[in-house]
Amino acid sequence: MPDAPEPVTDATGKLSGRPDLSLDEVGIHGLWSIQSSKTLKLESLATTVFNQDAKMGTMLKANELLLIQLAPGMAYLFSDQFRFPYEGQNFELIATDISHGFCQLLLSGDDSLEFLNAYTTVDLEDEAIITARCVRTRLGQYALTLWWERPTEIHILVDRSYARSFCTYLHALSTRWF
Repeated sequence: MPDAPEPVTDATGKLSGRPDLSLDEVGIHGLWSIQSSKTLKLESLATTVFNQDAKMGTMLKANELLLIQLAPGMAYLFSDQFRFPYEGQNFELIATDISHGFCQLLLSGDDSLEFLNAYTTVDLEDEAIITARCVRTRLGQYALTLWWERPTEIHILVDRSYARSFCTYLHALSTRWF
């Protein structure tokens, strides 16, 4: 059984310039990149595991599983388990464990979405993004995947090797944001 990645950031609380916003690192148990093949399709995985159709720009939830599809035939699958979910075992051939390559952060606070919206390359208040509740974007030089159930708690997925400098960058931005 794989070990959980060690924390890579010091993200444990309030942003320096905004005491109403909090940034915390969230441990990733299981994270897989799902890539459709000619014989195994992402759509089949979504139907089998989530009893729903996967559509680009959507987020599906079932039990401890979360599927975020942000490109045709490609998605991220999150699990509370370190092993690939039993419900999707027939699809392991199109799944690559990427748990150790990313860091998940949680930005909390009433103005979380508005704060990120001031700095991302997409409009997080766009109707399609608000409906989907997930998006792939950039903030400065950092490529991010964002998703949320409530706009007061935004999950941020960033490359693990950039996580520490990304947190430092968010702290700096928080001192400038009104």
